[in-house]
Amino acid sequence: MPKQTYNFTKVGEGVESSLLHIRLTNPTTKQSKYFVALLDTGADECLFPQVCANDTGHNLKGEGVESSVNQGVGESKVPVWKHTFIIEILSADLKTTMWKSKPQLISCVDHDNIHPLLGWKGCMENLNIRFNYPTKKIVIEFP
Repeated sequence: MPKQTYNFTKVGEGVESSLLHIRLTNPTTKQSKYFVALLDTGADECLFPQVCANDTGHNLKGEGVESSVNQGVGESKVPVWKHTFIIEILSADLKTTMWKSKPQLISCVDHDNIHPLLGWKGCMENLNIRFNYPTKKIVIEFP
């Protein structure tokens, strides 16, 4: 299995996070865009901000787009619109695709107040991930 080591990313004073560089592709339009995404160990599924849909050629709330309501943090309900994406996780040096998903339906919110979140279903379930907090490293073994 190929393995990559990533550094935690400083996101504030005394705060570091598990951010990775990814490429998202709309399999219909073939439009791709690079983003920085959060490996979210508390997320059951992936969740993307509006910019991910817009920048890959999806019409967030377009005619015929499936929508639903997700359970947010605490008791909050979050409306989402589902679009198909291919997720690619890039190597630490950004030169190689380490893992590529099949086309999958991902929920998108109608704001840009979050990083793309990589959750268990459709992403982390396929990877062997170790978070080493003392060394501030993430080690991922890819299939």
